[in-house]
Formats: sequence, C-alpha cells, structure tokens
Amino acid sequence: MGALAPWVTGRAAAGGPLIGFKPVPVSEKDTVVVPEGYQAVAFAAWGEPVGVTGNIAAFRRDASNSAAD
Repeated sequence: MGALAPWVTGRAAAGGPLIGFKPVPVSEKDTVVVPEGYQAVAFAAWGEPVGVTGNIAAFRRDASNSAAD
C-alpha cells in the first residue's frame, strides 16, 4: 500500500470505508458491474486496431490472433 498506508489505516481505524465506495456483489454474470455512482466507458472497441500503422495483423473475430500479432 505504500503511500496510502497511513490514510487506509486511519480510515479503517475510524470505521470508515477503506476505498471510498460501496462494493459490488459477487456475480458470475458476463457483464460489467461498477459501484453505485460510477460508470464504465469503453475506450477501445472489440477489434479496433492498436499498434504501429501498416504493421498490424488482420483482426480475427474468433480470437485466434497470436501474441506476436
């Protein structure tokens, strides 16, 4: 925890939340769940090319690209 140790320890000792938000329940659903008051925003779409332009392997929708790709 390093630099946060004094803050986290102090909050825990005072009975307050450790990280400042209500935890989300455990789930096996295939979905994104965020704490109340937060939102999740995609920053890269599935299949969006990333890397050096002109040196990017074609995206395979079956997820068979290798780490080298």
